[in-house]
Amino acid sequence: MQNENTDALLQVNDFYVLVIDDNLDLLNIISLIFKNNGIKFDLAANGNTGLQMLLDQPQKYAALLLDIQMPDMNGFSILNFIRKNNPPLSSLPVIAMSGNTQSNDCGSFDYFLRKPFSFDVLVSAIREIIAERIYEKG
Repeated sequence: MQNENTDALLQVNDFYVLVIDDNLDLLNIISLIFKNNGIKFDLAANGNTGLQMLLDQPQKYAALLLDIQMPDMNGFSILNFIRKNNPPLSSLPVIAMSGNTQSNDCGSFDYFLRKPFSFDVLVSAIREIIAERIYEKG
């Protein structure tokens, strides 16, 4: 027999996080961290690919983990596009990651993680966002 905690864990596993970052080493580390914590995810190694993944399946993702500084399309451009041009994605929680941007420059993002960041903080932020999404849908 399942209890409420088991039901919540099963619901968490129904949600995906899209990670967009041009740093392949960081993508590999995040991949391992998410796998070890039961978080489903997709990876994109550049902004254009990540944006296309979002547009192709807007309902798939519960959150977006987004690098701010990328060579092809920066995080601000992606955020502005999804907030202004795509209603299904306009409320998608977005976590910004950067080693070079001040947190007060990231007012449009839902969360900000300064690189290097604690992976425990990352996992906690993802779980909090997913819990909020479960609550909204429940």
